[in-house]
Amino acid sequence: TPIRPKRLLNIMLGCVLGLFVGLALGLLQEYLDDRINSAEEAEQLLGLPSLGFVPSLAATDAKLLPMMKDLDPAAESYRILRTNIHFASIDNPMKTLLVTSTGPSEGKTTTATNLAFAMALEGKKIILVDTDLRRPSLQKTLGLPPMPGLTDVLLERIAPEEALLPIAHVPNLQVLIAGYTPPNPGELLNSRRFQAIVDDLSSRADMVIFDSPPVMVAADAAVLAS
Repeated sequence: TPIRPKRLLNIMLGCVLGLFVGLALGLLQEYLDDRINSAEEAEQLLGLPSLGFVPSLAATDAKLLPMMKDLDPAAESYRILRTNIHFASIDNPMKTLLVTSTGPSEGKTTTATNLAFAMALEGKKIILVDTDLRRPSLQKTLGLPPMPGLTDVLLERIAPEEALLPIAHVPNLQVLIAGYTPPNPGELLNSRRFQAIVDDLSSRADMVIFDSPPVMVAADAAVLAS
């Protein structure tokens, strides 16, 4: 059946209108999207250099560096991060490093752990400390047995060297788990006792890496950053 000119015009106008609405919605979505989607965007918005980029890991992927294949892109990304941190601190060598995130379940513990692995496998003596006293996860991530941890050291129930756990397949790495969950984690982390523990651990290692709580969940990360 032949299409009448008027009907054809209506169809064309409808297609043009649909295309315009689609483009407008796409532009609106892009305008309202305030997420940082690339390392370049992060550098532009924050005015700070990007030290590295780690690809997303699927549920079936190996999460920890020793379990990854040598040519795995994720494994290489952690080595690049390690190298860039070293380059960033040539003039002012670091002894402590804090790893945090915006919110929970964003990969900070995995990042802190793999960074510790990467530095230890390079020959550095590393101590990895779980300072997330609200929702600690380092013990579970590494499959470590229940042991006295940071809170026990803070309460002087045990000396720091007695709470350090060795990692069998990475001789240069020791771990200090969080221990039991206290009612006042912020006060403990802001205490002189904690600063003394940081100084003690720093004297025992080339680098002490702290896995901290997320920034938007509690003030602990800001306290630790000082």
